[in-house]
Amino acid sequence: MRRTHIEAVLPYVLTASFAVVMLLFFPFRFKFEFNPDEGIQLIKAFLYSRGHALQTEIFSDQPPLFTLLLAALFRLLGPKVLVARLAVLAFSCLLLTTGLFFVQRSHGLLAGVLAFLFLTTLPLYPQLSVSAMIGLPALSLAMASLAALGRWNDSRRTGWLVLSALVFSLSLFTKAFTLVLIPVFALGILASGPGAGGLGGRVARNWKPAAAWLFAAGGLLIVLLLVTVGPQAWDQLVVVHASALGVEIEGVQASTLLKATWPVLVLALAGAGGSLRRHSWAGGLLAGWFVIGLAVILITRPAWWHQHILATLPGAMLAGIALAAWR
Repeated sequence: MRRTHIEAVLPYVLTASFAVVMLLFFPFRFKFEFNPDEGIQLIKAFLYSRGHALQTEIFSDQPPLFTLLLAALFRLLGPKVLVARLAVLAFSCLLLTTGLFFVQRSHGLLAGVLAFLFLTTLPLYPQLSVSAMIGLPALSLAMASLAALGRWNDSRRTGWLVLSALVFSLSLFTKAFTLVLIPVFALGILASGPGAGGLGGRVARNWKPAAAWLFAAGGLLIVLLLVTVGPQAWDQLVVVHASALGVEIEGVQASTLLKATWPVLVLALAGAGGSLRRHSWAGGLLAGWFVIGLAVILITRPAWWHQHILATLPGAMLAGIALAAWR
């Protein structure tokens, strides 16, 4: 098989292998609860599937996409925990496939394989891949948006830019913590394309695509929120989280899991530095995501344990890039 054919199918093969291993060997089918958040998400989806209204009859401090998706699956397949966990596993497969394509297209086959290995061995990643929680689905959609943005950078086809914006709006419609990635994506669009004219020339050429991406992503999000929850959701979606800022939490925190991944973080810093030295557009976007994720985890309170993936996800991809560069 030619190398180009291998590169085309490898992300699907690796992701399918991960899914098979999870289905056969990870005991999520017999686990009552991975985290109390699972119960919250399941109850909301069950009530909505039975005709109760979000924000009025059902309190919800999160955007509703995951609830709407689960409710539809519950109506179709029955209100089962396994259905919700398999839905999250599908999101995890989306994350791995699009992430591998993004790294592979920009840094080669080996970097993509190493990124996959680092991603799937992150602390609690297998658990997050089958927990009925919204963080990983939101990041999966953000990664798919990034992959579409990479295709736009390569082809300059407007369809990929629009697709990236629309998928990113769905990420925000799942969990709003991906808002912090908007500056990274917008700056990436401004700095994209050939280097003629330097950075100033690229910005002058790309301000319209950047504005279009922001308008499309923000516009669709506003429309979706107005249609599904209406303006009465403001206090639940925003005020509740604002009032929780600075609250200290007990148990394992995201910063603790960052310490547990220090070898990956060291490689990630090397990958980020190498990408910036080589003026790698894709590596620069991952580096920006990595830095923003670290800042959110280290500065904001509370930083829940599962939020470590906001930084370790791009960190694992940068680690794969760094290790591949040393071959």
